[in-house]
Amino acid sequence: MKSIYSLCAAILMLAISISLSLAAETLSAPEALKRAEAGQLVLVDIRQPDEWKQSGIASLAVPLSMQDRGFLDGLSKIRSDNPGKEIAIICATGGRSAYLQRELEKRGLGSVIDVSEGMFGNGREAGWIKRGLPMKQVQ
Repeated sequence: MKSIYSLCAAILMLAISISLSLAAETLSAPEALKRAEAGQLVLVDIRQPDEWKQSGIASLAVPLSMQDRGFLDGLSKIRSDNPGKEIAIICATGGRSAYLQRELEKRGLGSVIDVSEGMFGNGREAGWIKRGLPMKQVQ
């Protein structure tokens, strides 16, 4: 019996380590700002235009709504215009960005980093706005 339990425990530990190594990359809002300011990544705000108008967007973000029919083309253009830079996506609370990150990965569209706390916080982290990080208005 002990060998069966040992084998099951080993398999469980292997599965956990594999899932942790495959975990999607996330960033905090301050780290995303730091990397964007350093020219290491392009931050893309994937919310809808009415959300941008209500709150503004992160100062270095590119507004590109995931609801836009041309979203994938727009994301491809951002990638091609910024070779060697990472792409990070942000939404209101991290839900849409996490979903979109998984969907892009499934479709083989390259790695995208999730700013998991979003603009308004996710219940665990404060979010871009509450942290007082720089903002800009969108027309």
